[in-house]
Amino acid sequence: CLGRGHKILVSCLPHVVRIWIYRRSLSVAMGVNDNIKAIRGDVANLSQDFFIFFLKKYPAHQNQFPKYKGKSVDALKTTVDSFPGHVLKVVSLALDVAESANDAGKLAGYAKQLKDMSQHKGLNAQQFKDVYTALSAFVQERMGGAADGPGWDNVASKVFAALQAVGM
Repeated sequence: CLGRGHKILVSCLPHVVRIWIYRRSLSVAMGVNDNIKAIRGDVANLSQDFFIFFLKKYPAHQNQFPKYKGKSVDALKTTVDSFPGHVLKVVSLALDVAESANDAGKLAGYAKQLKDMSQHKGLNAQQFKDVYTALSAFVQERMGGAADGPGWDNVASKVFAALQAVGM
């Protein structure tokens, strides 16, 4: 039962329907952590959709993934057997890092972890910022007014700064 001043926001994500209730006096957008919870509700599917979105937004980054290089971005779901599992791991870690953005110590630990991962050899902080910039755009496209666009942009900036601080 809703009291006066409440509105209902329906966010339709593929295979998931979420209903968010908020007060008119509050911001329409949920916070980044609320956005993350919604994404995690269907992360297996959304991670694939996001990665295709990311590679279309930043086509040069496709070359960083040997199994994806030279393939049609739209066909990755069906032509690369490891795609679903790989992007699930990538997006899950990206969400973990995003959740830590307001905890400088945790974020620094994640930045060092990302820098030290062998598969990230040769990558730079800007490439990771591109991931979070694309994630911000993706969340805003999928969640509309429920997305915390400025919050996601802040996450991208903080991750970029943390990676630069560890020498990436």
